[in-house]
Order: sequence, then structure tokens, then C-alpha cells
Amino acid sequence: MSAKGAASRICAGDTVMDSSLPVLAYGEVWQRGGFTCRSEQTGLTCFNAMQRGFSLARGRQEIF
Repeated sequence: MSAKGAASRICAGDTVMDSSLPVLAYGEVWQRGGFTCRSEQTGLTCFNAMQRGFSLARGRQEIF
């Protein structure tokens, strides 16, 4: 996802699992460089300044 325009899916095998990294707790919002991510019990939603982005949950993923 870029700062402007639509998000898209990519397939990359670069998952990072490091328990020393910060975790965005449920109910918290992270913002930086025109991006916003919100963590909720139902999943994670991230979007750019144009309100385009994605949501991730255990059972689904969506691009909007």
C-alpha cells in the first residue's frame, strides 16, 4: 500500500516474528507518514490518507 491510491495483495515470505518488537494492543491506533492502523478484537485495519487500505482478521482479509 502506498501513501495514495488503492492497496493490493502481494505474496511475500518475509514474516517477522520477534517478541521484542512492539505490539499494537486492542483499541490502540498507530499513525505515521499518512498511514493509520487500528487494532481491534475483530482484526487490524490500516488505511492511507485517501481512506484506501486493508483489514486483516483470523478468518479473512479485505482490501478497500
